[in-house]
Amino acid sequence: MVVETEKCSFSMKMASLEDVNEVLAHIGTCLRRIFPGLSPMRIMKKVSMEPNERLASLQALWDSQTVSEQGPCGGFSQMYACVCDWLGFSYREEVQWDVDTIYLTQDTRELNLQDFSHLDH
Repeated sequence: MVVETEKCSFSMKMASLEDVNEVLAHIGTCLRRIFPGLSPMRIMKKVSMEPNERLASLQALWDSQTVSEQGPCGGFSQMYACVCDWLGFSYREEVQWDVDTIYLTQDTRELNLQDFSHLDH
């Protein structure tokens, strides 16, 4: 199994096709949690599997999963962590706490960057 990203490539030898299916199912499930409006197949640029029924069964699995509530600001905290990791920025727990706590208790659905102007850059 080969996983290629913009930054690196991973090559893994799996013991069986079921192991490959399990890893891909988990990756797809994680992608559905982070990007609930998109199909994992749309996010993964290229997935080659033989026979094609394997891919169809994975897609059916992902389609059957219920998407959990995104949380305050449309799932900002999860996306913030992902973007920080992707860009190599440090993750600021106070930003996540403010959004998850203050925004949630006030039922705020729009992020205001001025709310974070007090933080050091």
